[in-house]
Order: sequence, then structure tokens, then C-alpha cells
Amino acid sequence: MQQRSASPTRKTLSLVVISALLGLTPGPACYEASAAVVRAHVGAAGSKATTPVQAGIPAVSGFSTPVNLSNPGLSPALPGLPGLESAPALIPEVGVIVPVSGPDAASPKPAVPLQAPARRFPAPETADEADPSSLGVLNIGVEDLSRAEGESGRQNALDHVYLGGRTIAESEDIVSISAAPRFAAATPTLSPYRPLAAAPAGIESGKPLAELEASANDPALPFAERVAVVTAIAATVSDEAKAVLKAVGRANPEGGALDYEVKRKALQALAALGEVVSLPPVSRSHADEILKSLTEDKPEAAVFDYDDTLERNQRRASPRTAAALESVSDAGVETMVLTARSDRPDDVAGKTVLDSLSTLTPKQKRGLVIGASRGARILVFDRKGKARLVASEPAWTEAERRGIQEAARVVKARYGEAMVERAGLLTDYSFSIYLPVGTSPADVAAAAQLLEAELARRGVRPAAISGRGARNPARPSFLVVSKYDKSLGVARLRADRDYYARLRDVFQRLPSWLQGLSANAAARLPRAAAPGEKVLMVGDHFLGSRVEDLNMTKAAPEGLSLAVGGVADPRVERVFVWPSRGFSATQEIMAALSARGSGGVDKKAVGGLFAQRTLSIIAFVLTSVAYPFVAIPVVGVAGFGALMALGPLAAIATGPLNGYIAKRLSARNAMALNTVVRAVLAASMPLLAAFGLMSFWTLLLASIANGWVSSSVITTENIYVKRLSGKHLGAFNALAWINYVVIQVAMGLIVGVGSLVDKFNPMLPYWFSTALNLGVILPIIWKTIPNRLELSPGAASALAKASTWLQGLKERLARVPAFLKTYWKEALMFAAGLGSYFVVHSTLPATLALLNWITRTGGFRQLWADKPLRNGLLFLLAGAFLFFPLQYFGLPLMAETLAGKAGEAELLSNLLGALFFGQLISNTSQAALGSPRIPFLGRVSSQRLIQLGVLGLTAAWVFLRLYPGNWLALAPSLAVAAVLMALSGRMTNRGWIKYLGAGFAFITLPLLFWGNIPVLFFAVLMMGLFFGPANVALSSYFYKNTPKGQTEKFIGIQSSLFNAAVSLGYGIFSYWAGLHSPALPGMLLPVAISFAGAGALFFLAPRFLKGLPEKSLQPKKT
Repeated sequence: MQQRSASPTRKTLSLVVISALLGLTPGPACYEASAAVVRAHVGAAGSKATTPVQAGIPAVSGFSTPVNLSNPGLSPALPGLPGLESAPALIPEVGVIVPVSGPDAASPKPAVPLQAPARRFPAPETADEADPSSLGVLNIGVEDLSRAEGESGRQNALDHVYLGGRTIAESEDIVSISAAPRFAAATPTLSPYRPLAAAPAGIESGKPLAELEASANDPALPFAERVAVVTAIAATVSDEAKAVLKAVGRANPEGGALDYEVKRKALQALAALGEVVSLPPVSRSHADEILKSLTEDKPEAAVFDYDDTLERNQRRASPRTAAALESVSDAGVETMVLTARSDRPDDVAGKTVLDSLSTLTPKQKRGLVIGASRGARILVFDRKGKARLVASEPAWTEAERRGIQEAARVVKARYGEAMVERAGLLTDYSFSIYLPVGTSPADVAAAAQLLEAELARRGVRPAAISGRGARNPARPSFLVVSKYDKSLGVARLRADRDYYARLRDVFQRLPSWLQGLSANAAARLPRAAAPGEKVLMVGDHFLGSRVEDLNMTKAAPEGLSLAVGGVADPRVERVFVWPSRGFSATQEIMAALSARGSGGVDKKAVGGLFAQRTLSIIAFVLTSVAYPFVAIPVVGVAGFGALMALGPLAAIATGPLNGYIAKRLSARNAMALNTVVRAVLAASMPLLAAFGLMSFWTLLLASIANGWVSSSVITTENIYVKRLSGKHLGAFNALAWINYVVIQVAMGLIVGVGSLVDKFNPMLPYWFSTALNLGVILPIIWKTIPNRLELSPGAASALAKASTWLQGLKERLARVPAFLKTYWKEALMFAAGLGSYFVVHSTLPATLALLNWITRTGGFRQLWADKPLRNGLLFLLAGAFLFFPLQYFGLPLMAETLAGKAGEAELLSNLLGALFFGQLISNTSQAALGSPRIPFLGRVSSQRLIQLGVLGLTAAWVFLRLYPGNWLALAPSLAVAAVLMALSGRMTNRGWIKYLGAGFAFITLPLLFWGNIPVLFFAVLMMGLFFGPANVALSSYFYKNTPKGQTEKFIGIQSSLFNAAVSLGYGIFSYWAGLHSPALPGMLLPVAISFAGAGALFFLAPRFLKGLPEKSLQPKKT
């Protein structure tokens, strides 16, 4: 400001007025207070104005006043446009941004200057930083008053003496001038598209801007073309282009996700041209899409700002907010409240964050993490709801405090200081200066730049320095210096969420005398970081000087950010402005987080399903080990083969019926029906023996009935697992398979159920199975499995018409003549196949006739027309054709041949255990079952837990059964199991399917080394190791490609064909066994040849199974 000469008369008059006014003040302290608020005028008399120190991006003319923009390195500019590093930028128009109230709390009202003297600091080191004396202040006031023109000018001069100025300033935010790290380019939340490098053919930059604007706003055009149009608009680099880009950024207010990304690209281009305008709010439909994504695919961690996000500024949490926070944490989302406010009453002027959360009950606090002071102090709660500090960052050092105080004196000497309650507040992690009321936005920005420069001169480099305008023009603007920013809190949560969860368990579950030791132990356990894309950040403002919440995105640039304050910087790729504002918007977001999605898991039903399944498998293992040694003495080896082949015939014929039953009955009723039938069939075996009715024909009837119920169990379980597992079908299939093989291994290798069968009556397992099904399994199903139907509209309509079972039966019987008229040839062929058994003593004709019948049905033709389903089904059936006859026919023959009567059951149970142990090793390395949170451990990989369990089973098998008491054999056995699991983990589904033949090749070992039990164990184990994950991969491939609405029908057909393949395999194995006497080892030669041929086919399988991974091996982790 240039000096203007003033007449002696005016100077004299001014001095008289000032002296009179000061004479009315209550003493010298007030003179000092007055000096403090006008130190900005030091040196003004008789000198030229000083140019402010510039830092960051140069100020440019905006919509009203020049400002400086921080965070110069957000998203890169569109190709061909000036980079953000050199481009000036503007804040949005007045009214778009609601200015903050204060750095840590609500903006305090200016105190009466004469009652609140400014804080005194130590004397400055240099003369140019000296505070003006009281006389100097008076002289400055005289000079200002003498230069004032008009009544209003003189009034302003007097106001500056006492209040630091009362000029009404623009309600602008002055942005932080600390540069932020460049954000990583991130894919938009709901759109995978990226900007094009150049406009495609057909888009000419010379077109009228109005025409280009219409194309950019046209939802019918492809997204990439619309973005290219935006590029063409921006390439004109003109004021008209900026206006068009701004209009595109506001167009289609009811548009969807792609429209929003077009707006983002337009506003990014506008920012590259010098104007930064906030993203608009998303439409209601777009917001609903985001809410649905939060429900269906929940983030692993959610960070919420408190003030103006969870509640109004410094308000205590309402009951609704408290309940919402509890619900989010109960939904499995690690929840943090991250605020600039402190948790210590002695470190903040205003309410602490803990005071705001004091309305929460201990139960509501139990799942929360508090990031106070922007994350510098992390707290969790104990069982009584008391906050416990678990991590903290260093506060300002004494040298930093001195540097801050010295730099502040320079700023206050140049720009003045408002007299407020919190003037010059220096906390452990922040510092604030309140500038005189009426300080212009340009001067606020310049003051912030000067403060940064002065701090840098003294070696103080805080995380953020920002200047902010006040919402109320009667209140002062202010500068805030932060040692840390909120990216610290987000980074801590991502890296240490497991640690905080462990500490919560320690403080909430353990007695106080154990907590210290346990907390130290928790700190030493490994921690799994939350992926950045699985982090949600919710704050009020993400634009301009409101960088508190914008800074959160630096720690998780690929995370999702939601702005509930109405504004967000378009250069942050994954930020969205919410259509509603404040705590009501946050409530809506938290409700979506806590809701259970349609792809969620019914935990009670799944628990019941696996509980009854486990017990059923135990009963099945007992009876399957006993059955060969009950049947072979009665019917011989050939008859046993015929029983195994004919048993699945009922399953083949009733496969579609099983699908129909599962479709028309609730899960509970269908599973209960299967359980009762299994109990009856289990009891039939000892009853037949007791009454002397055991023969080929009675065993055949029991085998056929058992084949039907086994098929029904598998069919209904497959259907209900798909319903109950939601989007976790692959994990559930893997878990179901692991559940099955673990029980087989434990029963066969650890418990040794075969030895029990050898020692006791072989009918005992059947009585046990009957009691277990009726007394335990049936009640579990009745209590836990849902009793509800899930029908398509067509099926529901048909079911409503069939009001009674009798009416439904009559309708079905009425359709029998038409059915026979359609399939009379197939029925005759099947009957002839059954009759041929008495002539050729083979089940193959009947099996092939029934298989032909299935292929004539409309459902099969529909399935066959679907190429992915057809190919997946063929390879699935090929594996079943070879593997299951070996398991249930070949292995019992090996056990009987090698062990004889005394130990045949024990050897068989051990061989089955080894077979399933191989499957367990490989399947556990493939299963992706998530990372559940375990008390005191935090989130632990399910895969690692299961692998530890496998090592435990290995140790138990080796030490208790294989080499009893031999410690020397234990270590190498565990090492071999660990190496096999590690190698298995490298294989993809493609690899397991492609190299299944390598597993089949191990059948040659018992052929070459017949009679060597250890070699037989190893061969069986390796065959299981390859077959297990290949079978799971093929099953999942089939299920995932099943069209929606066709699940029951196609799975029923698949079940029939599966049983047909197994029955065909039994027939062929039985035929090979009949060619040799004894059957073994001679029959192993054709088995080995067929396995080699199948291996060649599976090697080519990936060519026909589209959608498998491109590689057979997982890429190495770096």
C-alpha cells in the first residue's frame, strides 16, 4: 500500500481523536491488546507495501478474488492439456463451498479485545520480527486514520485498532498450500473406463462447441466416445471451452454411473485449464447403486469423520448414530472415527472427541477405533467403555514449538491477529492463528504462504498448513498448522487393524492382571493390511481448503470416498458427492454397510447344514467300510461289482425327480425326508441279516434304494448350498469338499474305524447310523434349516394350482400315458437291458439303455445346447467314471486281497484315508475362504488355519498310526506335507484340470510294486492329491455356468448323468476283475491304460473350457 501525504491539520485532528478514545480505556494492558490486533501495520508509515512470499501454485483471478490452490498433484490432466503442476486453479463459486467453522471446533466469536490480551511469546531473534510497541500501534492508527477517506473509511480505521477490522469478507475458503503426494490413478468405483489419449475418428475438434457439448451429454453414446468428446472440447483451450466443460459437469443430474464419470472427466479437464469446480451430487439412482455395492461387497474398513459427518459440529452422538456405529462394526467392517479433535481435555479448547462419544454404551463402543488428533493418537475401548490409548505419534518437539512461535510472530506482525478465546492455540499436534476480521481471502492465502516459508526457515515441516475463511463475516479467518494429517489415521487403520482388534479382545475379555502381557504378545503377531480398494472414507468436504477429509485419500487413493458436505475435487478418481448432506447422509451410508446383502450368508442355516453334513459323513464312512465285507461273502466279487453298478440305476432314473423334489419342497423338509429314508435303509441291513433274508436280490433292492437316497442327498445339498452361499459358492464348494475329506482322513487314518469293524460285528455301524440319523441329525435339520420355498413365478403359480398332494398326484398320473407314448422305445430298451443281466451277467446294457433314455429328454437337449455346460459336464463325468469305481470297488478288492479277513476293513479304511489325505493337502491350498476374525488373533487366513490343521492331522497319523511313537519320522513327514501344500498352492484350476493325468499315472506304482503297502499308500495319496482340486474346479465351472432359473433342472440332470458314469465305471471295473483270477493285480493293467488315455484328454481340456485362468501356475508373489 503506497503512502499518501496528509495535511498537518488532519494529522493533528486524528491524533486528538485517538488520544481521546484511548483515554477511556482501562489501562496499559489494553494498549498491549490493541497492539496485538493491528501488528499487521508495522512499518506501514513511510514505507512501501511488502510483496507476500509465494509458495505452491501462483494466485490467479477467480470468480471473485485471487486465491492459491493446494494439492497440485491430484489426478493427471487429460492428455494434451496443461499439467496441473503448472496450471493455476480456482476454487468453486461462492456458495458452493460451506466454509469451516474452525480448525478443531466451532469458530469462536471474537472476544472483546480489552478483556483478552494476546498470548506473549519470547523475544524474537531478529529486529525485523519485533512486535510493535504500544506507541507504535498508536502511530499506525494515526496514519491509517489520517489516510482514511469519508466516514466509513475513518470508521474502518478505528475498527482495525480495536477489533482487527470489521470489513465484510467473501465467504471463500482459502486452500492449504502444502503440496500433497500425487494420487495414484484409480479405476472409478462403478465404471472401468479410462480417458482416451486422442479423439477417435469422426470426432472433429473443429465442430461447434454446442454440438460437442450435446454429444458429451448424450447417454446413448459409448462412454469412451463421450470422454473423447470432452478431450476435444478441452483441446480448444478457450473461455468458451471452459464454460462448456463446466456445463457438462453439471448436466444429466439424474444420470447414472457412466454419466457421472463423464462429468468427472469434464471437470478434470476444466481443472487442467485453470478452474477447479466441485463434482455435483450423484443422482438418487446412482446413490442407490453405491449403497447396494456397499451392502453386497462390504469394505474391510470404514473411516468416518465426526464433525458435520456423523453429527453436527461438536455435538454428542445421538442414539441413532450410536446404534449405527455399532451395527457397522457388528457387520464385520473395521470402523474408525477419525477427527482433528483431541481426546485430551487439556489439549483442546472445546469438547474432546471422547466427550462427543460419551453417549455410547460400552457395548456400542466395543467395535470402534478412535483416531484422535488426525490419527496421531489411536484409542480403543475396554469392557467398561473406557478409552485405552494403544498408539501415539510424537508431539511437537521443543525446537518445533519455538519455531512455530517465532514464525507466528512474523505472520501476526504483518497481518495482525484477532482477539478470540483461542488465539495462538498451540496443542500437541496443531497450532492456529486467528487473523483480523475482514482479512481478504488473498491476504489469508498470503499469510498461509508466509507462515509456511517462516516455518521452513526454522526447520519445521508440518504435514499441512491451511488458511481458511470464516462462514460468518463477523468472525475471523484463521490459519492451521498440523503436525500430521488424516492420512496418518487411515494408514494406521489399514496397516494395524488386526492389532487393534486383538487389543480390543485383550481389554474387553481378559482380567486386568493379564492385559499388559497379552497386549505385548498381540503386538508381536503378524498383521494383515487392508487392501486400499476395500477402504471406505466418509467425510464432509473434499475440496479447497477443506483438506482435512481430502487428506484421508492419500493413504488409500484406490479406496471409495463419499462427500456428505456437498463438494469434492474432481481430480480424485474415486470420490462421490452424496445427494443429501451431513449426518443424515452418513446414516444412510451406515445403514447400507450394516445390512445383509442378497449374496450374504445365512449363518444359522449354513451352520446347521455343515453340522448335519458332518454327522452324516461319519455314518456314511462307517457303513461304506463295512458294506464290502458284508456283501462279498454273500454274493462274491462279481456279484459285489454288479451291486455297485446297479445301485446307482435308481439315482440315474430319479435324478430329474430329485431336482423336482428339491424345487417343490423347502430345504428343511427335503433334507428331513432324506434323513428318515437313510435311517430306514441303514436299519434294513441288520434286519435282513437277523431274519436270514440276505441275498443278491435283497441286497440289490437295498443298493438301489440307497443309490436313490444318496443321489437325492447330493442333489438337494448342491441346490441348497447354491441358495445359502450367495456369492460365496466357490468357497462353499471348497469348504464342503474339505469338510468331507477331513472326516474321511480322521475316521480312516486317525480313528481307524476299519479296525473297529474287524473287531466287532459288521452290522454295528448300521445300527449306529440309524440312531445318529433319527436322534441327532434330524433334530438339527428341523431347528436350523429354513422352512421356506424359493420358487420362480411360474413354479409358484403351478404349485398354487396343485392345492393338495392328492390333486398333484392325480395330475401326474394323468400325464403317465403321454409320457410312455413319448418314451416307449427307451422304456423297452431299459427293460431289455435289465433282462440281459441274467444272460450276460453284466450291468452295462441296462446302464447304457438308461443313459440313452436320459439323453432323449428335453432338459438334456437344453443342457447339451449350452456349450460351456456341455464341455464342463463331459470332463466332470470322465473323472467320475474312472475315479469313483477305483475308490469304492478297486480299493476294497485291494484290501481283501492283501490283508485277508483279519485286517481287510482296517487296511481299507487306511487306504481311503490316504486317498482323501491327498485331496485334503491340495484342496486346502486352493480354497479361498476369506480371513475371519478370531479373538485375540485378529483376521487370520482361513487357508492358513486349515493348512495348520492338515499338518496336525499329518503329525497324528504319523506318530499315532503310521510310525507309532517314532519322533524321528515326524519331522520329515511334516516337511513333505508342507512342501506338497506349497506346491499345490501354485496351481490354478486350469493346471489341476490339465495335469489330472499326472495323478492318474500313479496307478502304475501298485501295478509295478504289488504287495508293497507303503508304495500303495503313496500312490493312492498322490491320485487323491490331483483329483480333489480338479473335481472341485470342474464342479464349480458347471455350477457357475448354469443359467439362472435352471439350477434345479440342470443339477438334477447332471446328477443322473454323474451316477450313470459311475455305474458304467463299476460295470467296466467288474468286467476287468472277471477277466483275472484273482482279480488283482491283473485288473490294474487295463485300469492303468484307461487312466493314461483319460490323462491325454484332460491335458487338452482347457481348450474347451472357456473362462479358466490363462496360466496353469499362479504368478509368484513379489
